[in-house]
Amino acid sequence: MKIGQKLTPSLSHTLSLTPQLLQSIHILQCSNDELHAIIDDACLSNPLLNKAEAERNETFEHDGNDRQSHHDGEPDNFDRAMALAEGPHGVETLSYRGAERPAATPEVPSAIDLYAEAPTDLYRHLHRELSFCAMAPQEAAVAHGLVYALDETGYLTESVADCAERMGVEAVEIEQALRRIQAIIPGVGARDLAECLRAQLQERQRLDPIMTLCLSHLDLLASGDVAALHREGVRLSEEDLRSVLADLRALDPKPGLRFASPMSGDSEPDLIVGYDHEGQLLVRLNDALVPRLIRDETYETRIGQHDQATSRYLRACTQQANFLIRALKQRADTLLRVGEAVVRRQSDFFTRSVGALKPLSLHQVAEQLGVHDSTISRAVANKSLWSSRGTFPLRYFFSHAVGTSGSDEGHAVETVKAVIRRAITAEDHSKPLSDDALARHLQSHGMPVARRTVAKYREAMKIEKSTRRLRAYRLSDLASGR
Repeated sequence: MKIGQKLTPSLSHTLSLTPQLLQSIHILQCSNDELHAIIDDACLSNPLLNKAEAERNETFEHDGNDRQSHHDGEPDNFDRAMALAEGPHGVETLSYRGAERPAATPEVPSAIDLYAEAPTDLYRHLHRELSFCAMAPQEAAVAHGLVYALDETGYLTESVADCAERMGVEAVEIEQALRRIQAIIPGVGARDLAECLRAQLQERQRLDPIMTLCLSHLDLLASGDVAALHREGVRLSEEDLRSVLADLRALDPKPGLRFASPMSGDSEPDLIVGYDHEGQLLVRLNDALVPRLIRDETYETRIGQHDQATSRYLRACTQQANFLIRALKQRADTLLRVGEAVVRRQSDFFTRSVGALKPLSLHQVAEQLGVHDSTISRAVANKSLWSSRGTFPLRYFFSHAVGTSGSDEGHAVETVKAVIRRAITAEDHSKPLSDDALARHLQSHGMPVARRTVAKYREAMKIEKSTRRLRAYRLSDLASGR
């Protein structure tokens, strides 16, 4: 047998993922924020592209990411804090990690400016109140900088040591600044729930030894395990326990949220479901969401009038502009077709109830539209749909079938969860339904589901098991005097 090397011609079919194809795939699956970034970058780099942005629907707008953007850049945060600290004091310089800061400029907001700003949120409110406090410049700077270590609920998200290292100060200065913040709004600046409640109780003059002891065992108190409380030395009469529960329930576990914007949605919906003049379900794109791109043909008509390099550049810009406009149109068309397929399948959900949701897979929609499953997966990623029932992620309407029997197509997971939720809501508080009882309840509704599946769905809905619900019911009855 002769061993050697030789060249043999052959034919084969392969799919080459060009940069344009990869970008088209990315555009299909990217979120609205990512899409706006792509469009903005393209308009900046391509002189042939202009953006004709429609009026945005302010019904869905919010400003929830403002704090996070500040929190990401440490020097910027402290720079803003230094500027805020300079306002009411009129100091010439302040020091951050040894670096000299210039004097305040006329643009630095004064305490009066901060007070007049509206609408307010937690961070602006704290900055405003701190500006009225009589503090040394360094203490004021640390206090303003510490505001950005709070989350939207008002809790301190970093340890004192981490804050001190990040801001280049001593831990005692952080503690002092934290006390300033905690004095403004009782509970804000707390490091855990017990500290948050303790501050509010102290402000109401209800922090007695009994309450202090209960705060150290909040987990047992919340679960209603009175026997475990007794074992830990918390021995309260029924009247004392009822008084403690009443005081705790009057507190705010997330005091920062009272300053939150009333709009809580993360983004505008991509699809809107309504009714036409004949009362039929209608799906449309949210046109105000994505700006319309316009190609400037002024340069295009002058391609032959320039030198070879310029003409080549303009041709490349023309190709890029045409591709992006086509990709955006294809994205919109695919998303609308997917939305129409979803609404056709889930029409009972929109016209009847949440419990009417049907099983639906990506493969089913892909077959209807004549595309690959991965195309549907990308199309529904990071997209949402609005209807009179609220705003839902588009993936919410895709669910595998459970509880199948015989020729029955089964039921969507969300439908099964809705039945479980209704059963638990209506259960007898003296005899909460166990997972076995819930499985039998589902069986009686034509949904043969195993007990372990019931437990999985119950836990996914963050519903406690029957024994813990019984304790909670008893505790609630005790607090209400029943």
